[in-house]
Order: sequence, then C-alpha cells, then structure tokens
Amino acid sequence: MLPAKRTLVVALAAWFLLAVGPAFAQWRVQQGIDISSGGPSILLIGKFDDRNSFYASCIAGVTRLFVESFDGKDDALTGSGRIDVGITLDQLNDSLWWTTGQQARRPGYITSNLTDPAVFARALRDIAAAKQSITVSLYLQDTRTMSDLTISAAGSTAAVREFGALCAAQSPGTPAVEPPLSPTPEPIPAPEPAQPGGQVPVQGGGWSFVPGTQPELLSPIANDMQVIIACVAKATGILFIESTDLAGFPPIRSSSDGVAVFGFDQLEPVRIAVAPGQARPGVVSAIAENPADAAVVIDLLAAEPPFEQMAMLFANRNSDARKLAVYPLAGAASAAAAFRTACNN
Repeated sequence: MLPAKRTLVVALAAWFLLAVGPAFAQWRVQQGIDISSGGPSILLIGKFDDRNSFYASCIAGVTRLFVESFDGKDDALTGSGRIDVGITLDQLNDSLWWTTGQQARRPGYITSNLTDPAVFARALRDIAAAKQSITVSLYLQDTRTMSDLTISAAGSTAAVREFGALCAAQSPGTPAVEPPLSPTPEPIPAPEPAQPGGQVPVQGGGWSFVPGTQPELLSPIANDMQVIIACVAKATGILFIESTDLAGFPPIRSSSDGVAVFGFDQLEPVRIAVAPGQARPGVVSAIAENPADAAVVIDLLAAEPPFEQMAMLFANRNSDARKLAVYPLAGAASAAAAFRTACNN
C-alpha cells in the first residue's frame, strides 16, 4: 500500500490532469462554503472569454445575478456606476430585453450587478432556453457607451437546472432575492501580500496568522511556493499563490492562464481558477478569481478533526509549467480559526 502522502499526491495529480484538459464547459455549477454564514454557496458560471464571466449566486436561498470583468485595476469607479443590462438570445433582435444594473469595484475586477430581482427568474429561464448563444449588453449611462458579451448556449440548460435544484434545496419555497445595491458601492481595498524577508515563515515552518488591519493567513513555503489568504473586508478573504521560481513557472497574465488544485488527505480535490496577482520583482503571483474559494480553503484548514496535509498543484495552462507542493498542516487549524475570527470582526 502506498504511504498516505504518496497516495494523496498521486490521486491529486490524476484528478488535475483531467481538470486542466483542453477546455472547460462554458456553463458550469460550482459549490462552496460562504464565509459569512458558514452555509453552502452555489454558483452558476458562464464564461464569455478570458476576462468576462456571467454569474448567478445562491447563498442561503438568496439569488444574485452579475457579470464580472477583469481589468487588473484597483482604483474606485468614476461616475454613478448605473448601467442598463440587455439580454439577447440566439442573435435574434426581437428577443432583446433590458433591465437595470449597478457597477461596483473589487480588486482587479468590475462587477456589473442586475438590480431588479423581479427579472432574475426570467433571465435564468432565457439562459436555459437559448439554442445557440446568449448575448449580454452592458450600457453605461454616464458615458453612453455599450459593450456586448456573447457566450455559447451549449450546456446552459443543464447548468441552469442544476443550479435551480441546488438553490431550491437550500431554502424550500420561493427563494429570496438580493436587494438592489447602493448606487455608490464602496470599493474593496487591494490586499497587500506579505513580502519575503518580512513575516513570511521560513522553509519548513508552520502555518502563521498575522494580525493587523489586514489580517493574513500564511502557509509554510514548499517548493518555492506559498499560499497567502488576506482579509480585505469583513468576512471576505482573498487567496494568493506566490512563487519565486521564475525560471520554472511563467507569469499568470490572464484569467484563463492559471489553475490551482488543492487536496486535503482523501477528500475530493478543490479546483480554483486564478488570475494575475499583484506584480512584484522576482515573484510570480496569482489571485483566486472567486473570493468564495478562499472561504472553502479556510474552512478545510480549520476543520475538526484536522487534516494531516494539503497538496497543491499549480499550473499555467498556456505552457507545460506545473508545480507541486505538499504542506504539513501542523498548526493550520488554530491559525485558520484565529484568522477567521479576526476577519469577521
């Protein structure tokens, strides 16, 4: 029988090879854990292109619809942020309809939220019913400019049905909906990953909780890689992966380049899509696209009884570069619990 560590690495590597195949389905459903409530989080994800994705989220039966667009910036949005959102099916002009929206900023991304809960069900029905394509139009009222984002309808019907069934199971009866956002949303401050030579633990060290105005949870360094989870707002963490091995791993340049797969003992591995992180000399940096992924990893680190080890495979899908690191989890549960408490306060 293989040792436990070897078994975990082999199982994770096999799953990874399947997960980072030539292409992912454009429509998929992802389940996770909401850090605020500790309850299940369900996402319906449709990928327009390398920088733009459509999301429907369901947390405790509460539904939101939004588009996230990567621009790599952290500065606050100018103007009111008010938008009109149009949905067109199969390139048929007579299918176009409009609803209201509101843009907000989070580090590296602009979020375009649909703000009229009355149309959420219609939007999901249309996505499921489309035969060829779905086009989402974003019209910025302040600048009077419009952009169109189009995605294939392949797989949308099954994905919407799965999302609806999982969401209904969370809260029997009619699901609640998210109230409209404020017209002046507060931007989330950009996290500041720990610098080498500062509070980063040395090779072979344990997991560390770093308190402060932006608390951080730091993994040991393994195979020149470190996992950093920073608290950027109350109950909101951002997961970073950093490597100093520039020769062996090219930079992550777009949201489609990077993927990380986490394995905890014999659990089903967790796949996380990563986008370019904060650029620093001598460091390849990547940031998890979805803040909910940080919550999933934190919950697994803080699990009782604790897991023995975490393996992580990190890859650039545009090259053959892949890195594997295995982290002992001694001290991880207490550090993760302290981080979660600090981030929630």
